[in-house]
Amino acid sequence: VLESSSPVFVKIDGDRARNDFGIDTPYDEVHWKPDHGTGVFFERIRENLQRKYRLAYGEKPPEPPYFTNYSLERTVGKPVEFPEHDYQYVLSRWQLEFGLDSKSHRKLLDLALNAGIGSLNSMGFGLVNIEHGASLSSTTQHVRTRDSDTHTDPARTVTEVEQ
Repeated sequence: VLESSSPVFVKIDGDRARNDFGIDTPYDEVHWKPDHGTGVFFERIRENLQRKYRLAYGEKPPEPPYFTNYSLERTVGKPVEFPEHDYQYVLSRWQLEFGLDSKSHRKLLDLALNAGIGSLNSMGFGLVNIEHGASLSSTTQHVRTRDSDTHTDPARTVTEVEQ
């Protein structure tokens, strides 16, 4: 089981949010929150991991699923200061069960452990650790996309590769 040791931040392009995920927004960028659904969260995490995998290894990433089960532990607001304005990010902490179907899935897991999941990893968001001996609670749910397909998402190995 992977456990996020720092909150996970997921961003979505505004056009993509409107057209692909049905999120009503006037903004150029949307930050994931539970109201958007876990399918959106895991699709963006999958895309982010696959992009990092291609950059780190120069090869096609393994096919999903990567994460087989999950538990959203909590959602937190994090104030972040920028020169032009202050902002409050909505972040989430997770327990994620991963599946290792192949050597390339193991490489993806290593990548997640070393580089983090989601966006803004260089700011300390999305760091994950293996929680040895942990099992997900009875509230654990299967990872599903917006099409209700079960997904899984392992990890990676390069720290500077981020979205």
